[in-house]
Amino acid sequence: MQEVRGLGGTGPTDVFAVGDGGAIAHYDGVSWRPMVSGTGHNLSAVCGTAPGDAFAVGKAGTMLWWDGEAWKPLRTPTSVNLTGVSCTTGSVFVVGVGTAFSLLR
Repeated sequence: MQEVRGLGGTGPTDVFAVGDGGAIAHYDGVSWRPMVSGTGHNLSAVCGTAPGDAFAVGKAGTMLWWDGEAWKPLRTPTSVNLTGVSCTTGSVFVVGVGTAFSLLR
């Protein structure tokens, strides 16, 4: 990954880094490994609530969910660049250029 734009996770053995071109890497406490995101959009932020539950956001309303096996695209109510995400076991809060929204889970 050339440039890390966001970092988040659930603890020292479950950390995600996101960046340009849809780059995502995961740290398991020992080493970083690249992941397939399924998007070419720049990603700017990531959060997680459990090893099998994380969210990443980025350019053009891009939002992804990690289910423990693969990153899956989620529909968002906007196409603006999303710049931040915070998550709990019950909600996901997203901010972007001129927008903010939450998803109940």
